[in-house]
Amino acid sequence: MRYAIELEYGLTDKIDFAYYLNLARPDGEDFQYAGSKFRFRGRLAEAGELPVDLGWYSEIEWWSSKFNNDQVEAEFLLTLQKDVGNWTFIVNAPDIDKVIVGDNHKEVFEIGFRGEASYQMTEKTRLGLQIYGAPGKINDITPIGQQQHYVVPTLHTVLFNTIRSSLGLGFGLTQGSDLFFSKSQFPLWR
Repeated sequence: MRYAIELEYGLTDKIDFAYYLNLARPDGEDFQYAGSKFRFRGRLAEAGELPVDLGWYSEIEWWSSKFNNDQVEAEFLLTLQKDVGNWTFIVNAPDIDKVIVGDNHKEVFEIGFRGEASYQMTEKTRLGLQIYGAPGKINDITPIGQQQHYVVPTLHTVLFNTIRSSLGLGFGLTQGSDLFFSKSQFPLWR
């Protein structure tokens, strides 16, 4: 099992920074340091100023060689969001990943995508359907059966009137995908 603890800080009204402490419990052992992630993200304008809200996301991940043969990875993606009534549509693409240090550092970058369509049910509850996928390296697309693509029905809600949370159960859509996984986010404070 893997766990991540995120500490986030707003640098400006349009840019924030986060540090992730990644921990793992391999085969029931004690918690171990698995790696760190440093993330910057921002938006290009205030929500609603442009026809589509535009943003960006970048990160650097450092992994312990015990948990990943690629010790340093970089990622960059663009974010597009559009609200239409109670509906919100988000597309994060292209998602560009590159190994900097590790077994695959000579490989070209990989591409992927993420997205969500969600509906605001009540003031505190939103139902969503997320999708994730990665066709592979830009110069060598992986055969479709070996690609990883997922669909994740997701509940975004406020627990105990204070904790903005997300819960989802993901399902693999291809033979190369994991069969299923759970996804949850519970911020401890804001």
